Amino acid sequence: MSELEGGRNDDTTHVVGLLDRAGAHTPPLHVGHDEVVARGRRLRSRRRQTAAGVGALALAGTLWLGIETLPLGGGAPAPASVTWSDGSIDIELFDNGPNPEHEPDRTHWTGRLRTVEGGQHPELVLTRNGGESETIVGEDGPGESEVFRADGITVLVWPVPVDGIAQEVLWTDGVVYGQGGEIEVPGGSIRYATSEHVEGAEADVVELYLVDEQEVRAASGAPVESTLLQTDDMSWVVGLDPEEQILVGTDVARDDGWAYLLPVVGGAAHEGGVGDVPSYLVGMLPEGASDVVVSPAGARSDVATLAGQQVLLATSEEGAPLPTVRFVLDGDERELSHYVQSARLELVLADLTLGYGPMPDGLELQAGGSTLMLETADLTDRAATVAPHRDGAVVVVPGWAPSDSTRPAQVALEGRGDGLRWVEVDADAAQVRELFDGRPVTLLALDSLEDGEEVVGIGEAAADGTVTELDLDKIQVRSFDD
Repeated sequence: MSELEGGRNDDTTHVVGLLDRAGAHTPPLHVGHDEVVARGRRLRSRRRQTAAGVGALALAGTLWLGIETLPLGGGAPAPASVTWSDGSIDIELFDNGPNPEHEPDRTHWTGRLRTVEGGQHPELVLTRNGGESETIVGEDGPGESEVFRADGITVLVWPVPVDGIAQEVLWTDGVVYGQGGEIEVPGGSIRYATSEHVEGAEADVVELYLVDEQEVRAASGAPVESTLLQTDDMSWVVGLDPEEQILVGTDVARDDGWAYLLPVVGGAAHEGGVGDVPSYLVGMLPEGASDVVVSPAGARSDVATLAGQQVLLATSEEGAPLPTVRFVLDGDERELSHYVQSARLELVLADLTLGYGPMPDGLELQAGGSTLMLETADLTDRAATVAPHRDGAVVVVPGWAPSDSTRPAQVALEGRGDGLRWVEVDADAAQVRELFDGRPVTLLALDSLEDGEEVVGIGEAAADGTVTELDLDKIQVRSFDD
């Protein structure tokens, strides 16, 4: 972060969204361009988990009892004195400054924020690629925030609570770039965050999280359970939004004012701080985890329970390796960071495990040492891709999810000489995931295809046992390349 004139703290361009890859060590709003490709893969899980109860963890040889943690504080955040209706604000809010070498096709956006005497909402004067400006009137966002929407970009602005130590925005899928910063204005400070999204994505604000030294709050008023995790090395405020299945957290001593957002996919994990500062891991254990051990020897830990699931902070002294959290689940020993990464970046179709990587410019599937790369043009609605693999095939159907999960998907096959036949896909050989822009995509595994047989239709079983066929414009065949 750089110090700019006029009491302004501005972050440089970064990729936004969720903490896109497990093991990434920067908050989701603050990643440089060089990581765009590596961080372009994301998947959000909205699975609700309603387990309750108290568990015991054996951490580095010490017995900890997980205590159910109620929301702390209970009141609204201390209000800021910034007002949107007195005409006192007229500032340059942001300039995304695309790098012409690395981002030749990126739109150049600038935004100027102003308030109007007696107006209900502030205005954003937005310019695209140096052209004519467009004035956008703000709309109500979560809490006291104002949201500005334009084709290709969404901007959120909010007053900084006087007792706040961090904030963060949860966006819908499809966000590629963005930036954020804090600016002093009459009456206090405001923060902003921008999201530049891929074409076709309905990028919008899901929630704004506000963090103080005791708890996490959702600006919308949605319930968030919070706790304070502490070791001798550091303190973290952590909150769980059970509706969005997002774990929100920040190191109390961190001074850039942004929080981390961790999608809960079975569990959650974020680690960092190797070198001349204490290293740490903060996360959530999957439901049913037992026999939990933190290493290396000397690592410190704290644990609490949020919505029936155990969250923990593990820290190591300066210069020590990152803490590792191991546990037993379903009889198998697992390591938390790897478990979370695998859950987000892999999918299992029957006996086939695929690496799953949605990206701004397409979808990458990996099977062993082979890769199938589908570009955006391959992922339009009313299209499907069949990729032969082993004796069968993987079928990718973007923009579609079965209307009833209890009714199996069906595939029409033709070419063995006895006409068209519909084949039921086993439930464990079908999964629905999300593309980068948030649309669903259904993946099916066919265990065998006879010589000359090809997929000519896709559908789902109707209640009366007939098949409702999808109206597809094309079914293309692509190959996993070695």
